[in-house]
Amino acid sequence: MTRQWIRYFGLSIETSDGTVDVSNLRGRFTVRYATTQSPNTAEIIITNLAESTAQKINKEGQKVTLTVGYEDGYAIIFSGNIVQKRVGRENPIDTYLTILASDGDRAYNYATVSKTLAAGSSFKDQVDVVLEAMKPHGVTAGYITDLGSRKMPGPRTFFGMARDMMRSIATSAGATTASSISSSRTKQSRGTSSFSIQRPE
Repeated sequence: MTRQWIRYFGLSIETSDGTVDVSNLRGRFTVRYATTQSPNTAEIIITNLAESTAQKINKEGQKVTLTVGYEDGYAIIFSGNIVQKRVGRENPIDTYLTILASDGDRAYNYATVSKTLAAGSSFKDQVDVVLEAMKPHGVTAGYITDLGSRKMPGPRTFFGMARDMMRSIATSAGATTASSISSSRTKQSRGTSSFSIQRPE
């Protein structure tokens, strides 16, 4: 039986000097999962982090992995990239570092598509094209519902932001899109951003 009373908090940040693990410090967090076309976000506050360590967390885009739960059962609930950080004092004794992060943020803002598929392509073929554009930005395929076997009667041209192309495909197929995080119950595993398409129930 799982003992659910000893809470577990794990936070690692990938920096140019290696991975910084601050799991032994006090941490507070808020994770927001979007139900619309926007990345999930996290606000993570670390108390009394050494100044030398805080200075290593200094670049937008550094990867953050947040793992929480109980000692006998925990999982990655957020994995994304730093968008902003803030430092300050809570009181005369305690300092804080606040990390604002977003998952899939780089793919959302920078992934573009420029390709034409010949007549006869399926919705799944179109999804694969868009996902290929997102992969260099750290996004992989999540759960993709059955999009049917319908074939396009003519060529399909994609040009523009990958996020917009993906939403257009999902809308045409009668589905919705969402970003998600793969989870694990081990401390060593790292979460990855994934893009899912599913039909509303």
